[in-house]
Amino acid sequence: RAAGGVQACLQMAFWLRPPVVVFPVCDLATARSYPLSEAAAREVGRAEADRERARDVVLLRPGSTVGDLFDLLLHAPYHLVGGEYVRAEGRPLGDPRAVRQLRKEEALALGAVVACTAPAALALGSA
Repeated sequence: RAAGGVQACLQMAFWLRPPVVVFPVCDLATARSYPLSEAAAREVGRAEADRERARDVVLLRPGSTVGDLFDLLLHAPYHLVGGEYVRAEGRPLGDPRAVRQLRKEEALALGAVVACTAPAALALGSA
């Protein structure tokens, strides 16, 4: 049965080299998600959408950098940030007070929360 072999292969690949899980947020302290686009907000309801915490999830290859994450969030299907990269801050998932500045070429750590800033007043978070 071919489908079982493909599934087993994918499971082994994830087990050998798990992806980096990232939650883009606009506020590191509260883990509040980026605002939705106008169309998406109409579907969900503006007030409900603006209260959501860590709503979006991005899976990245191990070794992906803060810059890779920013570039991904610029384009479809996310479109969560705009403009040019300015800076990034990060913290461990379990410690909201341990915020530090990150370099664009710094690899994302598993279990980190990251906020990137662009001229369009944007930020993102990872876990």
